Amino acid sequence: METDINKDILAEMGHANFNQWIPIGRVAQTDEMLGPALFLASDAASYVTGTTLYADGGYLQNLVRYRLEL
Repeated sequence: METDINKDILAEMGHANFNQWIPIGRVAQTDEMLGPALFLASDAASYVTGTTLYADGGYLQNLVRYRLEL
């Protein structure tokens, strides 16, 4: 997701270049974080413990693949 923290880097890299690192093909919109946040705050997640929910469009998986190719 583009934020004040990373907007300069995204502009320098170019959004199209950065989007290639995300399997879903685009940077998240802020409202796309609502679903995961609401899930974790709801009773639906009452049995969820000790885990991390990655809402990153597959970015982490892409980094794992890149690392394996090195």
